[in-house]
Amino acid sequence: MKNIKRIACIIMLILILVGSMYGCQNQPENQISDSESSYSNKMEKEAETLDEINSLLKSWEIFNKTCSEENSDMFSETLTEASKKAIASEADNQKIRLNLYCRGDLITAYKRFADSFRQFYSDPSRYTIEIKINASDDYFEKYISDPEKEADVILCKDSELAETIASGNAAIINDNIKKMVETANTEEAIRSCTFNNKLYGIPAFLDSGYYLIYDKRVFTAEEIQNLDKMIQIANKKAKNIAYLIDDPYYSSGIFLAAGCRLENDGKTQIIDYNNENGFNAAKTICQLSACQDHGFIGVGNAQSVISGFSDGNICAAVIDSNYLSEIKKTIGEYNIGIAKLPEISINQQNVNLHSLYGFSTAVVNPHSAYPFTSQLFAYYLTSASSQQELYNYNGIIPSSKIYEYDYIINDPFYIAVMSQSEYSHIRTMTVGNHFSEDMESYNIAKIILEKNGNLSDEQLRNLLEEIPQSIIPSRKIAAQR
Repeated sequence: MKNIKRIACIIMLILILVGSMYGCQNQPENQISDSESSYSNKMEKEAETLDEINSLLKSWEIFNKTCSEENSDMFSETLTEASKKAIASEADNQKIRLNLYCRGDLITAYKRFADSFRQFYSDPSRYTIEIKINASDDYFEKYISDPEKEADVILCKDSELAETIASGNAAIINDNIKKMVETANTEEAIRSCTFNNKLYGIPAFLDSGYYLIYDKRVFTAEEIQNLDKMIQIANKKAKNIAYLIDDPYYSSGIFLAAGCRLENDGKTQIIDYNNENGFNAAKTICQLSACQDHGFIGVGNAQSVISGFSDGNICAAVIDSNYLSEIKKTIGEYNIGIAKLPEISINQQNVNLHSLYGFSTAVVNPHSAYPFTSQLFAYYLTSASSQQELYNYNGIIPSSKIYEYDYIINDPFYIAVMSQSEYSHIRTMTVGNHFSEDMESYNIAKIILEKNGNLSDEQLRNLLEEIPQSIIPSRKIAAQR
């Protein structure tokens, strides 16, 4: 059956490609833009062609017909039975073999979800389901380089999603499943996975964001409202505030707060720093740099911040939420506070620091031999019940609307997330997956830190002029294939 399906897919692919070639021959040459002939656009079109072919398969016909007849949830008795029939139509010798890539620290949780999926959709008389789960630091690199040999479903950062789409390695989520996903998840989570009005991933949970983590033995709730004031307090106590602005991800919060623009579509990174807003942000970075080691630390990494909390040198930090649990272990859960980012003075006005945040998303491989079962599996992994279990056992804030439950709404981390949301920017649309590498030659904050802020206005403007307004991402997708 699997071979027959592949032959049918190849025939359909040839027919579609011949038709598209005929259309191109009849189109005036000057109407074909450079972007349309780019590698990433070709890859997107190839992925869309695969989706068109997959949509014609019997599995989707069974599922879509049932959805049109009954608008119920995925786990209703009717849709569950239809899903089993659809799975059976994809089975190869009565077997479904799925592979999943996920974060190493969550492999235990996703093994539970996979076992639950297998039990819920089990139908021994027609098929068996086998699921293999892999976790490694470089799983995304492996997937993006050769997806046809890799997992059916991957859980990746939304900042990786644009790159996955541009390389043609993310399946478009079925319209009926899309409706259910949109109903269940927050608007921000859906936007992080949507490009050109198409859903390319299913939100799994809030993956990361930058928040203020502080020692409540050093600061009161009132004292953490302003970064300049915090630096003064820390300096008097021979301690420091860590805000690692030598990393472009962190320093972007100052430029965005000043009114600069950052945009990314997986193909081009826009950096709108070379203007008056950017100059004002650079001046603020100079002021911070002048306080280096006197209440402020702007250089380091996550582990140096954790060590700083341990030895008492650091008493507060603007840091990715993924490191919250390690800092809790270091200074004690009852001593740690978490809040939105503080205000900072830019051009003599106090404005709230901005930040990046993002979601983890389940992406389906368009080359999967089981296109329906893979999307159903991705939906199951990201369902409200799965997200609720992730919160209960791992403390991970969900992207689904279960965040409205009382036991989540009173979570200090959730409160910080909501308070900072007004000043947050979704990574998918703001910065690429390789933003630090892309900005390595134009890292103005790092240069300012090295000079301890001792740069003239003219020098700052010259540095800003060197930053290009657009950069092609550092990853050369075409070269890897």
